Amino acid sequence: MTKYSGKIEAKEIKIAKNKQEYVCFTIAEKKWNCFDAITNKEFNVGEYVGFESELKYCCKNPQPTDDDSKCFTCGNEYKKFENLIPETMKKIDAPEPAKGNPQAVPQKPFSSGETIQRIIQEDRDSFEIGTPGKLGCLKIYLDFGKPDEAIKKIENAKKVRDEANRLLSLE
Repeated sequence: MTKYSGKIEAKEIKIAKNKQEYVCFTIAEKKWNCFDAITNKEFNVGEYVGFESELKYCCKNPQPTDDDSKCFTCGNEYKKFENLIPETMKKIDAPEPAKGNPQAVPQKPFSSGETIQRIIQEDRDSFEIGTPGKLGCLKIYLDFGKPDEAIKKIENAKKVRDEANRLLSLE
């Protein structure tokens, strides 16, 4: 078992092939499926959680082929999954910002990579425009209570996106 912690960034309700409803949590930029109805209701976007995971395989007695593409036992694709263990999921306190830099938060590495988390102290309102597959997606942090400043930030963000698209299209 491996222990993880992070902020719930998204919570999506999905339907499995067997018509069972489940929730897909996005925690520290990684998706975790949870089939436990109680856990699905108790935790919400924005909360910090700690939990454990376990490795699961395509069947109870997996035996991969020489090239790891198929399983001799079940005949399906040989797969290894890391599943969230619902009983271990607990709410935790948000990490404290580092001294001297309110944007930086000390964070343990998530899995084998590094997690970077940014706490927004001001301009907590945000919205996204665009799509990543077309001209690019912009997420803009602003204060809806200050419309003049918000419009200026939007205009500047659009200029930067347009210039990036122009530069990248020259290659």
